Amino acid sequence: LSIGQGGAGEPGGVRCQCSVAPNLGLPTSTPLSQILRGCGQVIFLEDAMQGLLVLLALAWADPMLAAYGLLGSAVATLLSCITGHGGADLGLHGYNSVLIGCAFSIFFPSHGLSDPEMAITIALGAAAAWAAGCVLACIYPVGLGPQWTYGFNIVVIGSLWYAQRARPSAGGPALSPPSSPPTDMEMLLSPLTGVSQIFLVNDAISGFVLLCAIGMGVGGRPDRSTLGSAAYALSGSAIGAAIGMAVVPNDLRTVADGLWGFNACLTSLSVAVCFPRVSWGQLGLSLIGAAASALLGPWVLSPLIERAFGTASFTLPFCITATCTYALGKGLQL
Repeated sequence: LSIGQGGAGEPGGVRCQCSVAPNLGLPTSTPLSQILRGCGQVIFLEDAMQGLLVLLALAWADPMLAAYGLLGSAVATLLSCITGHGGADLGLHGYNSVLIGCAFSIFFPSHGLSDPEMAITIALGAAAAWAAGCVLACIYPVGLGPQWTYGFNIVVIGSLWYAQRARPSAGGPALSPPSSPPTDMEMLLSPLTGVSQIFLVNDAISGFVLLCAIGMGVGGRPDRSTLGSAAYALSGSAIGAAIGMAVVPNDLRTVADGLWGFNACLTSLSVAVCFPRVSWGQLGLSLIGAAASALLGPWVLSPLIERAFGTASFTLPFCITATCTYALGKGLQL
């Protein structure tokens, strides 16, 4: 894989130029393959078959959440085709919109694609995330690397803040952590749950399937690089869980639910993807980045975002930490 930043007409995601075409039985440029790649690009995957596996992981936990994520990617892909923006073939326009679909399905009370209001809300949010990515592509400094999920965070935090002001009962989270203490098995599986929380899913099996999607490689051909990326993702989530257990021993439910692991997982995975050459520097950067991301959310960003906007910090800790690790990795020539 050759990793690079999206070009001038692209939303600045991580672009992987592969010599092997995705093996889904579909031409590379079909709208369906572009939509599926948008789903996979949330975790840096550009193969349509990997994107399909991501959708299956989400559908296992919540079929409607998967449908909303697919709708978000479809809206972004359609807008890219209409406007002629580059990068749609690789799914670079869809990943922020996928996360919008997942987040809105959790944090807005209305559920089900049969509800026109909810479907329209998802479509508008996905379009806003697509537009945010296009704007950031023009202003985001190249030296800071890809845009990560800044576009998603801007739209979801702004939307929930507005929803709470317009209709105080409409913007609150639909799910609240159970008050019962976690079992030993839940704690053991918390790193897998942390992987699933990237998509706002609380399910260890979904996390395992997502790891399989990362490790399977382009065209279903796993290699050392893809398996290593999966290992980095799992280890990052485990580091976040370990930090959570040390920092909040009286609130282990948040650890078991993966809330300490998902930002750390994404940060560690981003290091593996952007700096694929295995080295001690790469390993150290991944570990430091995962730890910093896990601490940045609950200790710094979450209180600030909660106080200012009344929402969670989502993947903003990952964005900030990954920006720093990318710049540091480039400086160290990893």
